[in-house]
Amino acid sequence: MLDSYCGGIPEKKACDNPLNYKISWNWDMVLRSQKRESVFVKDGRQITISAADQHENEMIHQISFPELGVLEAIPNGNAVFYADLLGFGATVRQAGRFALRWPGRCAFWRPLKKFGFLSDEPLAKGDCPVSPRQFLVDLMAPQLQYRDDEKDIVVMYNV
Repeated sequence: MLDSYCGGIPEKKACDNPLNYKISWNWDMVLRSQKRESVFVKDGRQITISAADQHENEMIHQISFPELGVLEAIPNGNAVFYADLLGFGATVRQAGRFALRWPGRCAFWRPLKKFGFLSDEPLAKGDCPVSPRQFLVDLMAPQLQYRDDEKDIVVMYNV
Protein backbone atom coordinates (compact mmCIF):
# COMPACT_ATOMS: atom_id res chain seq x y z
CA MET A 1 0.00 0.00 0.00
CA LEU A 2 1.15 3.51 -0.82
CA ASP A 3 -1.27 6.28 0.08
CA SER A 4 0.16 9.79 0.20
CA TYR A 5 -1.70 12.73 1.72
CA CYS A 6 -0.32 16.26 1.56
CA GLY A 7 -1.54 19.81 1.56
CA GLY A 8 -0.80 23.41 2.38
CA ILE A 9 -3.67 24.88 4.40
CA PRO A 10 -4.16 28.06 6.39
CA GLU A 11 -4.17 27.85 10.15
CA LYS A 12 -7.72 27.90 11.55
CA LYS A 13 -7.68 31.62 12.43
CA ALA A 14 -6.88 32.42 8.77
CA CYS A 15 -9.95 30.54 7.49
CA ASP A 16 -12.00 33.67 6.88
CA ASN A 17 -13.39 33.01 3.40
CA PRO A 18 -15.90 30.52 1.94
CA LEU A 19 -13.09 28.32 0.60
CA ASN A 20 -11.15 28.16 3.90
CA TYR A 21 -8.03 28.57 1.82
CA LYS A 22 -5.23 31.07 1.35
CA ILE A 23 -2.61 31.21 -1.38
CA SER A 24 0.74 29.80 -0.37
CA TRP A 25 1.93 29.51 -3.96
CA ASN A 26 0.75 30.34 -7.49
CA TRP A 27 -3.08 30.57 -7.54
CA ASP A 28 -3.23 29.94 -11.27
CA MET A 29 -1.33 26.66 -10.77
CA VAL A 30 -3.70 25.69 -7.94
CA LEU A 31 -6.60 26.07 -10.36
CA ARG A 32 -4.76 24.23 -13.14
CA SER A 33 -4.04 21.31 -10.78
CA GLN A 34 -7.81 20.83 -10.50
CA LYS A 35 -7.92 20.15 -14.23
CA ARG A 36 -5.75 17.01 -14.24
CA GLU A 37 -6.90 13.45 -13.86
CA SER A 38 -5.99 11.31 -10.86
CA VAL A 39 -4.65 7.79 -11.23
CA PHE A 40 -4.94 5.24 -8.40
CA VAL A 41 -4.57 1.56 -7.71
CA LYS A 42 -7.44 -0.04 -5.81
CA ASP A 43 -7.64 -3.81 -5.23
CA GLY A 44 -4.75 -4.23 -7.66
CA ARG A 45 -6.57 -2.42 -10.51
CA GLN A 46 -5.63 0.94 -11.97
CA ILE A 47 -8.41 3.51 -11.70
CA THR A 48 -8.47 6.88 -13.44
CA ILE A 49 -10.62 9.68 -12.10
CA SER A 50 -11.24 12.42 -14.63
CA ALA A 51 -10.62 16.03 -13.68
CA ALA A 52 -14.35 16.66 -14.07
CA ASP A 53 -15.06 14.09 -11.34
CA GLN A 54 -12.20 15.06 -9.01
CA HIS A 55 -14.57 16.71 -6.51
CA GLU A 56 -17.33 14.10 -6.66
CA ASN A 57 -16.16 10.50 -6.52
CA GLU A 58 -15.96 7.58 -4.12
CA MET A 59 -12.26 8.20 -3.44
CA ILE A 60 -12.98 11.45 -1.54
CA HIS A 61 -12.86 10.86 2.18
CA GLN A 62 -11.95 12.50 5.45
CA ILE A 63 -9.07 11.77 7.76
CA SER A 64 -8.45 12.89 11.28
CA PHE A 65 -5.15 14.71 11.53
CA PRO A 66 -3.44 15.10 14.94
CA GLU A 67 -3.86 18.57 16.48
CA LEU A 68 -5.89 19.81 13.48
CA GLY A 69 -8.99 17.62 13.38
CA VAL A 70 -10.83 16.41 10.31
CA LEU A 71 -9.47 17.19 6.84
CA GLU A 72 -10.89 16.41 3.42
CA ALA A 73 -8.78 14.09 1.25
CA ILE A 74 -9.26 14.78 -2.46
CA PRO A 75 -7.78 12.67 -5.29
CA ASN A 76 -4.90 14.56 -6.81
CA GLY A 77 -2.23 13.33 -9.19
CA ASN A 78 -0.81 10.07 -10.42
CA ALA A 79 -0.04 7.55 -7.66
CA VAL A 80 0.87 4.88 -10.23
CA PHE A 81 3.76 7.01 -11.48
CA TYR A 82 5.23 7.15 -7.94
CA ALA A 83 4.66 3.45 -7.25
CA ASP A 84 6.53 2.69 -10.49
CA LEU A 85 9.27 5.18 -9.60
CA LEU A 86 9.76 3.43 -6.24
CA GLY A 87 9.99 0.06 -8.00
CA PHE A 88 6.84 -1.71 -6.80
CA GLY A 89 4.21 -0.52 -9.26
CA ALA A 90 3.68 -4.01 -10.66
CA THR A 91 2.84 -5.52 -7.26
CA VAL A 92 1.08 -2.74 -5.35
CA ARG A 93 -2.55 -3.47 -4.42
CA GLN A 94 -3.42 0.07 -3.30
CA ALA A 95 -1.88 3.44 -4.12
CA GLY A 96 -3.37 6.92 -3.98
CA ARG A 97 -2.38 10.58 -3.88
CA PHE A 98 -4.63 12.98 -2.04
CA ALA A 99 -4.64 16.73 -1.44
CA LEU A 100 -5.59 17.63 2.12
CA ARG A 101 -7.89 20.59 2.64
CA TRP A 102 -10.28 21.87 5.26
CA PRO A 103 -13.73 20.24 4.87
CA GLY A 104 -15.99 21.86 2.31
CA ARG A 105 -13.48 22.13 -0.55
CA CYS A 106 -15.33 19.66 -2.78
CA ALA A 107 -18.71 21.22 -2.04
CA PHE A 108 -17.29 24.59 -3.12
CA TRP A 109 -15.66 23.44 -6.39
CA ARG A 110 -18.16 20.78 -7.54
CA PRO A 111 -20.77 23.23 -8.93
CA LEU A 112 -18.19 25.72 -10.22
CA LYS A 113 -16.48 22.99 -12.25
CA LYS A 114 -19.82 21.84 -13.66
CA PHE A 115 -20.58 25.41 -14.74
CA GLY A 116 -17.21 25.65 -16.52
CA PHE A 117 -15.45 28.13 -14.23
CA LEU A 118 -12.10 26.40 -14.81
CA SER A 119 -12.40 26.54 -18.60
CA ASP A 120 -9.59 28.10 -20.61
CA GLU A 121 -11.96 28.97 -23.46
CA PRO A 122 -12.17 32.78 -23.64
CA LEU A 123 -15.60 34.37 -23.46
CA ALA A 124 -16.16 36.86 -26.23
CA LYS A 125 -17.40 39.81 -24.19
CA GLY A 126 -16.36 43.30 -25.17
CA ASP A 127 -12.88 44.15 -26.37
CA CYS A 128 -11.04 41.96 -23.88
CA PRO A 129 -11.98 38.26 -24.03
CA VAL A 130 -11.08 36.40 -20.85
CA SER A 131 -11.41 32.75 -19.87
CA PRO A 132 -13.46 31.80 -16.81
CA ARG A 133 -10.29 30.38 -15.18
CA GLN A 134 -8.40 33.65 -15.72
CA PHE A 135 -11.37 35.55 -14.33
CA LEU A 136 -11.18 33.40 -11.16
CA VAL A 137 -7.44 33.99 -10.92
CA ASP A 138 -7.86 37.76 -11.15
CA LEU A 139 -10.95 37.92 -8.91
CA MET A 140 -9.93 35.52 -6.15
CA ALA A 141 -6.15 35.92 -5.84
CA PRO A 142 -6.29 39.30 -4.06
CA GLN A 143 -8.93 37.97 -1.65
CA LEU A 144 -6.98 34.83 -0.72
CA GLN A 145 -3.73 36.41 0.41
CA TYR A 146 -2.26 35.70 3.83
CA ARG A 147 -2.11 38.61 6.23
CA ASP A 148 1.14 39.24 8.10
CA ASP A 149 -0.16 37.59 11.28
CA GLU A 150 -1.43 34.40 9.55
CA LYS A 151 0.42 31.16 8.96
CA ASP A 152 0.41 28.45 6.34
CA ILE A 153 0.48 24.88 7.64
CA VAL A 154 1.93 22.00 5.64
CA VAL A 155 0.28 18.69 6.47
CA MET A 156 1.55 15.33 5.26
CA TYR A 157 0.65 11.76 6.04
CA ASN A 158 2.02 8.76 4.16
CA VAL A 159 0.96 5.15 4.54
